[in-house]
Amino acid sequence: MGVPAFFQWLRERYPTMMHEVMEGESLDRAYANAAAEGRQPVQRCDHLYLDLNGIVHPCCHPEDGQPQPKSEEEMLRRIEAHLDRLMELMRPTAFVYFALDGVAPRAKMNQQRTRRYVAAQERAEAAAAEDALRDELAATGQPAPEKKAAKWDHNVITPGTEFMRKLADFLRAYCARRARSHPRWKHISFLLSDATVPGEGEHKIISYVRALRQQEGYDPATQHCIVGEDADLIMLSLALHEENFLVLRKRMKWEAPECDDAAAAAFGNEAAALVADEDEFPDAAPHGFHLVQIRVLRGYLKASLAEGCGPLAAAAAREGGMDYATYVERVIDDFVFLCFFCGNDFLPHLPSFDIREGALDVILELYRRRQGDCAKLGDALLTNGGTIIPSKAAQYLTALAEVEAPIFERRAKRKKRELLPKRDTQCAEFTRRGHCKFGDACEFKHGDHVPAERADERLRDRLLDFARSDASDLLLEATLSSRDRKQVHAIAEDFGMTHNSEGDGADRRIRCAKGPAFVQARFPRGGAAGAADAGESDAAVADKFMEEVKRRLAAEMTQKHGSHENDAVGLGEGPGWRERYYKVKLDADDRAVKEVCREYWRGLQWVLSYYYSGCASWVYYYERHYAPFACDLAAYAPLCPPFWDKKAAGEPFKPLAQLLAVIPPGSAHCLPEACRLVMGLDVEHASDDVRAAAATARGLVGKRGLELMFPTKIKMDPNGRKHQWEWVALLPFLDERKLTTVIDAVAATFDDGERARNTTRLGLAAAGAGHARPPFPVAFLNLSKLPDEPPYLAFPEPADLAPHLCRPVGPSPDTSEGGLTGCEGRERDAVWKPGEAAGKMRDTGEARKHPRMRLADLQSAGRMIRYHAGQDQRHAAMAAARARAAPAPAARRRRAPHRCCGPTSAAPLPLASRPPNGASARRAPSFSRPPNGGLRADAPPHAFSRPPPPASTAANSDATRACATAKAARSRQA
Repeated sequence: MGVPAFFQWLRERYPTMMHEVMEGESLDRAYANAAAEGRQPVQRCDHLYLDLNGIVHPCCHPEDGQPQPKSEEEMLRRIEAHLDRLMELMRPTAFVYFALDGVAPRAKMNQQRTRRYVAAQERAEAAAAEDALRDELAATGQPAPEKKAAKWDHNVITPGTEFMRKLADFLRAYCARRARSHPRWKHISFLLSDATVPGEGEHKIISYVRALRQQEGYDPATQHCIVGEDADLIMLSLALHEENFLVLRKRMKWEAPECDDAAAAAFGNEAAALVADEDEFPDAAPHGFHLVQIRVLRGYLKASLAEGCGPLAAAAAREGGMDYATYVERVIDDFVFLCFFCGNDFLPHLPSFDIREGALDVILELYRRRQGDCAKLGDALLTNGGTIIPSKAAQYLTALAEVEAPIFERRAKRKKRELLPKRDTQCAEFTRRGHCKFGDACEFKHGDHVPAERADERLRDRLLDFARSDASDLLLEATLSSRDRKQVHAIAEDFGMTHNSEGDGADRRIRCAKGPAFVQARFPRGGAAGAADAGESDAAVADKFMEEVKRRLAAEMTQKHGSHENDAVGLGEGPGWRERYYKVKLDADDRAVKEVCREYWRGLQWVLSYYYSGCASWVYYYERHYAPFACDLAAYAPLCPPFWDKKAAGEPFKPLAQLLAVIPPGSAHCLPEACRLVMGLDVEHASDDVRAAAATARGLVGKRGLELMFPTKIKMDPNGRKHQWEWVALLPFLDERKLTTVIDAVAATFDDGERARNTTRLGLAAAGAGHARPPFPVAFLNLSKLPDEPPYLAFPEPADLAPHLCRPVGPSPDTSEGGLTGCEGRERDAVWKPGEAAGKMRDTGEARKHPRMRLADLQSAGRMIRYHAGQDQRHAAMAAARARAAPAPAARRRRAPHRCCGPTSAAPLPLASRPPNGASARRAPSFSRPPNGGLRADAPPHAFSRPPPPASTAANSDATRACATAKAARSRQA
């Protein structure tokens, strides 16, 4: 899954890293043109790596409106067709790696378990709401649509299931058939790592590439391409420091160009034919692909984050310091590390930073400033070869903590504005001037009506008249506002019309047409009377029914999982929100905060090691649902980076153990009978031995242990978020000792097939008919094989490798001329730098409703917060008193570094929130403060307090008097 919204952020800021993928004849022409010009085409690779889980899911249960497969055999045929398409797209010349997700580390298992249990609960709640609505309609005599057939349970795409065994056998036979007869496979070798090989698919691939780059004779010009949908594939590719690396991603519907089939075919997007052709299976990527060029992205990051250190680099070259090329590679490592603060699959993101609000822009802008302000090149680097430098990271977090309070206050003000009923509030400009500059787009009240609602009604009536007419299309004017355009797209989609944009800039217009999804019976030409006579179609009734079900579900979720805890915290609302957060969310007092921060530091180092050198511990996980604040992370930074002893790293779980851990009771059909009985489910025709083993396991775990292992109700915490998919699922963490106890108690009842599914194996490597050898040395192993299969080789997972190569292998390609262009013939886009407006940002209205954060604005707001809290005045008065008492210096000294950014800073700046007028301060009892505003005497120092100055010197006495005078002045002003 990776960092939420990370790929969209990259697309907005670094547009030319994207290369449109060509297919069919257009790709042949591109190869011919490249050969004639004596260059290599962009869309090519020597080694192709397939993260198969991103292929299997859309082929088995498509979610973009395509027809669902009728059987598992059809699913496998769709997978085969999609693999053939990918091979034809990238045309690998040497090697192909097929990787399925195996047993994941414990930190990833927590996310898998949460995702599956929450989805099961949502399906159960949706089914209950649908049944209740059917009963209501039946009681009133109204028609209800027929129940849909039960969907295929895609939870079986998990290691240890019978479906994964079938898939592994199918892939093995597929590779054998293609290697024996397909001309493109003749001179390539391949490796298959199925679900019986532990590890996530993308990390198995990256581990292989990391090992390959350390082999003697490795060619630095080798072109690599990895296929997958996860955004963290881009960060993993950056972590390899490999120049010639591509990431092939499926293009979503909203990313596809709005053009007809002929234009799409001319452009190279010939995948539409797969959807329209009845003789072929619909493809999993009907809108084509994107190719992300990691080399171009590396150039962008260098230009954005590292090129401001030119003088420091020159000084380092003169003094024999850090090489500039090494510095650039370490800056890229720091970029990967900083992205972790906005979220990943293993740790909760810091509460103050959300990438959709522009948090990553703020983080990188502050990082770039610190790189230019340091005394020597590399003094402000945060990591080294996949290892965190705690002192440097703490200094950076200290500076970053200055903007935490402004971010929370910004969110609180926005939340307060959103709660205002706009349609019931008079427009201030209309009341004052009699007109409003927003015109029909204004959402506030103008007298007795809301202009935006009236404009929406006019647009809907206009499209309704078109739907009832004989016309086939409708071309709207180019003067529509952005809001009206969004409404047109939404209404046309609801009516089943096609709605494409034509033209550019001020001439951009929307053409609505009656496409294949349009049903004329929904819009009879006889007007309202005809509509009453004709009645609604079955599709319209079903659509209205599902809309009502969704509305009821949303209301029920809001009522059941209300935001009372978030209201009790009130981040940014009044003083004491930090204390309330730790008390309510983490159940931690001052002393427990230190342990929470230390554990989060361990989690950060584990994730970084996982990206750079493999899994450091199979059993480690962060035992909290929430993260601490940046200021506390800085205050409690460890003295040395956390590490894991290899002996204590643990081993991967068995496949059936992970299956029992992550599968909810609703999908227990893929578990052995004894495991289903342990869950408390009824199993028919179970033998006495199976029932006895299950009873023994339940007795060993206990009733409370079973409730925690297999919960039936999961509490959801909105955590200040609007959308349900952003809520935090408070699912109990699984006790691995009890899980092992259950598996050991019932293992004797497994049949031969279940025992085979519960074993771990090595990957299988083989060669095509041209007798090519795998590029990595493997040991031969005689394995049972299908008829006419090539001889397979056992591929052991790489071990005992160098932890990290913080540089490209071989010379870097020249990027001085055209290095940042996406492909041959495209214009050179300006390099975006942090702090500047992003180019080509899609105008969705969100940027206007919720403007993204800027570092300068947040720092200014932070200074105002500290000023009103009286902290800056105290520090200024103390500094002035010390200056008066200190003897005059003999010579001018260099100005001391800022207390927040200097190397001597031991704790972040104090942060506090000013309560709004009339607001009462809500504080947890365990965080009570003395009347002077400081924390308890026994509380550890952290970002929200500073130790009082000693009162033994005259300077400190003057400072105390100055502080008292300032406090009295503020009291008089209040």
